[in-house]
Amino acid sequence: TKKGDEGTKALILGCPFEDTASGRSGAAAGPAAIRHWGESAEAIDEFGGIITGLQVQDLGDVVLDAVPWQSIEDTAQYALRQDPDGFLIGLGGDHSVTPPLVAAVANRYPDLVFRMLDAHADCFDTYNGDSKSHACVVRRIWDTVGIPVASTGLVGLRSFAHAELDSIDK
Repeated sequence: TKKGDEGTKALILGCPFEDTASGRSGAAAGPAAIRHWGESAEAIDEFGGIITGLQVQDLGDVVLDAVPWQSIEDTAQYALRQDPDGFLIGLGGDHSVTPPLVAAVANRYPDLVFRMLDAHADCFDTYNGDSKSHACVVRRIWDTVGIPVASTGLVGLRSFAHAELDSIDK
C-alpha cells in the first residue's frame, strides 16, 4: 500500500481449518496465533518505515459447517461485496483454505494472477485419496476456480513429484 492512502482497507478473515493437514496438527490455531502476534507487531514496509493510512478490519473467523470450502468462499464473497475495495487476507488453517479464498477474489477479478510462495508445488490431483488435500491446492485453483496454468507462479519450490511436473507442463 502507498503511505497515506486512506482508502486502503485490509479485510482479515480467519479460516481455522486443518482437516487435510498431514504431519502434525495445529493449523486450525493459526488465525488466533497470527492475531496474537499481530497485536504487538508494528506495521512496517520493506524499508523499515512505519506504514500509515492502512485500515484493518478483522472479520473474525469463518463459521465452518459440513461443507467448509463453501463456507469459506461464501464468507469471503460476502466480505468483498460489503467492501468492494477491500483487500482480502485469509489467515489459515492448512493450505486447503486457499482455493475457496482465491475463488472469492477471482469472482471479482476474472483476470486474476495467482502467486504462491511455498516449498512444495501442491499440484497433485489427489493426495491420500483426497482431491481437496493441502497437497492439491494449486490443481484445484486451476480446475475448479479456473485460474490458467499460465497465470500461476510458484515461488520457492524445493521439492515436487513427477506427477506435479506433468500437470504444470500441460
